Parts: sequence; C-alpha cells; structure tokens
Amino acid sequence: MAGHGESGFLGQPRGIGYLIFAEAWANFSSYGYQILLVLYMTRQLLTPGHAGQVLWLDPLQLVLEREYGPLSIVALASAIFGLFSSVIYLTPLVGAFIADRWLGRTRTIVAGGMLTIAGELLLTFDSGFVVALVCLLAGAGLFGGNLSAQLGELYSRDDPRRGDGFQLYYMAIDAGVIVTPLVCGTLGEVWGFAYGFMAAAAGMIVAIAGYLVGRRWLPAEPPLRRQRAVTVRAPIGRAGWQTVLVLALLIPVIGVAGVTNNQIYGAYEIWGAANYDLVFFGRHMPVTWLLSADAIISLGAGVLVLGLWRWLEARERLPSEIARCAIGTFLSAGAALLLAFAAWSAHGGKVGLAWGLAFHMINNLGVTMLFPLTLALFSRVAPAGLAATMINSSKLNFFVSYQIVGWLGGFVTRVDGARFWLMHAAVVGAAGIVLVGFAWIFCGVFARRVEAS
Repeated sequence: MAGHGESGFLGQPRGIGYLIFAEAWANFSSYGYQILLVLYMTRQLLTPGHAGQVLWLDPLQLVLEREYGPLSIVALASAIFGLFSSVIYLTPLVGAFIADRWLGRTRTIVAGGMLTIAGELLLTFDSGFVVALVCLLAGAGLFGGNLSAQLGELYSRDDPRRGDGFQLYYMAIDAGVIVTPLVCGTLGEVWGFAYGFMAAAAGMIVAIAGYLVGRRWLPAEPPLRRQRAVTVRAPIGRAGWQTVLVLALLIPVIGVAGVTNNQIYGAYEIWGAANYDLVFFGRHMPVTWLLSADAIISLGAGVLVLGLWRWLEARERLPSEIARCAIGTFLSAGAALLLAFAAWSAHGGKVGLAWGLAFHMINNLGVTMLFPLTLALFSRVAPAGLAATMINSSKLNFFVSYQIVGWLGGFVTRVDGARFWLMHAAVVGAAGIVLVGFAWIFCGVFARRVEAS
C-alpha cells in the first residue's frame, strides 16, 4: 500500500520519489531515441547501401508517397518522423484500457518498458527499423500514461502537498530532457547511432528497476474493470454540448500553433546541422546539444511566464486563458520569423549560435503560454460529465501537429532556410489569428452560455 499520509521524500509521500526516479529515466530513454531518429534516417538508414536492408520499408514508403508524392531521403525521414510522433500520442488511450481491463497497472508498465527496450535495441540494426518503431509505439502506450496516473493517487483530496508534488514531478521530466541530448545525442553523433540507442535502452532498464523497487510505496492496484460500470451522470445540456463542440474545434488549432516547437525534434536538427556555426570553444559540437539548451531555456521561460501571470493578476489585468494562448502562438511564430531573418541575413553562410539561442528563448516563452494554458482552459470550461474525456482529448493536438511537422520537414532541403522558416511562421501565425477569434467567442456571448451551464 502506498503511504498517502506519510513523508519520506522532501516532505512528500515516499512513493513520489520512486515515481520521479522512474519518470526521469523513462524520459531519458524516450527522448534519447527520438532526438536521433531523423539524424539516423538521413545520415545512415535511408542512404544507398542501407535502405535495401530495412524490412518492410518499401510498403511504408509506398503508403507515405501516396499521401505526399515522391519523397527524397530527407522528405521520407521527415514523413516517417511525423507519422511516428503523431501516432505515439494516441497510444496511451489504448494502454490505459489494457491496464484497466486486462493486465493491471504494474504488469502493463513493465510490458511497456520491455517493448521500449526491445525497440531501442532493434534500432541498432538497420533491418529492424520498422519493427522497432512498432515496438516503441506499443511500449509508449503501455508505459507512459499508466506511470503518471499514480501520482495524484498518492495524495488525499485535501492534501496541501499536492501542488508541490506535481511541480517536483515535472521538474524531473525537464531534468531528463536536459541530460538526454548530452549523453544519447553525443554518443549517437560522435561514436555511432547504435551507442546512442543502447544508452536510451539502458535508461529504460533503470526506470523499470526503480519503479519495481518502489512499488510497495505506490498506490495499490485498482481492481480490473472487465464489466462496464453503470454510472448516473448529470445531463450535459445544450450549452454543455456547445462547449464540447468549441473545444473540439480548438484541438486542431492548438496543434497547428505548436508546429514550430514540435519541429525542433525533426527537420530543425537537419537544418541546424547544415546551417548553424556549431563551433563551441574552438570545437565542433553535436547539433543535438541545442536540445539541451532548449530544455534549460524552457525551465527559465516557465519561471518568467509564471511571474508575469502573477504580476498581471495582482493588477487585475490578466487576460483569459485563450487570449494568452494566442499571445504564445504569435511568439512562436515570431521565433520562426527570427530564424527566417537569420538565414536570409547569412547570405548562404553559417548562422551564428546567438540566433539559435534567441529562437529557443522566444519559442519557449510562447509554448510555455500555449500548452499549459490549453489544459487549464479545457479543465475549466469542459462539462463536468465529460471533463476527463475532454482533457485527454486535448492531447490529440499533437497528432495534428506532427502530421504537419512531417509534411513541412520535407521542404528543408528543397527551399532555402528563409523560406523554410517563413512557411512555419505563416502556418503558426494563422493559428494565432484563429485563436484570437476563439478568444472573442470565449470572452463574449459564448462565455455567458458556459457560465449558465
């Protein structure tokens, strides 16, 4: 049984320490292979002499070319990355169902971890690439959501430590993201991609071990729900269904708004490797190090944005959630515009790293406003009977976003850098304009209907 009332980790329930440990290493593992995927495909897997060895690559390429047309190596890599990254956000829904109905939480988490390890090890062989992606998708679905679901169960509803516990949890996730490019990225780019993928697999082994060691301090396994429970729900009403409709329409808009940010793990690495002046203290640095810088900047951006909201709230000038989402979207579009200007002003030469750091700073300020406030908005206005469904559905924005990321990434070697990033700025900026319209809807007549419901 998990000790809900005890203190064993920084004044928190003892179980949170094990969850934080497992989540940090699991993120090290998942980001470890993701940051290398596009580089691995473009530099090795899809090149002549390697592509012919990949089992089931031809059918996958045929399916993608039916959607996108003929694909170059870079375009094919971007399309595969976009498809994989979008589908991975659908898998936790299946994993939660399997845990609830069949396997139970612990066995599902362990099975997910083992499938992830198998996928990462298969990535070390060119022939196993497509099979590896299938294993990784299955592993992500079984492992991810079932681990984080236990965090809230460590606290009673009135436990004042809950907020600090969630903050510690997400700080651990960020810490894993900071370290990963320095380890897996460096191993993959300098020593060989196989070493980077093996390091990612080692991270998942550590995550599973930590989880199992601390299992006694975590919430008890809930009973399997093999029979549909009969529940009585309050009627949602007309205004409630109108709210659901507007939120559903908002999901793809948020997905489009996040395109620049989500491209960072895709074609941005290809563009950065070719266009940034990656000399750091007299030595050439791996392009994946920029992702560590991005994670560090993200932490600082979170602190700045939180301080800004509190400052505005104290002066009763705090905009609505959707208005702040629109502001964040325009900032992210501005970050893409900055890279477009940097590429144009370089006149075919190398772009200084200062431009890259400025891009990451502005983009992170934007997405720090966008994604957390999207969840806040959905949790606030969704009808009570559908709150959990709508909050989980909000994550489908990543499915939309990575589909666009995969398509746009195919242009990275077909157009110059200025036009490539202008395309991103235009797409994201258009989403910002639509969000302004949503802000008017929420703050006008529709908001009164929501309150009435």
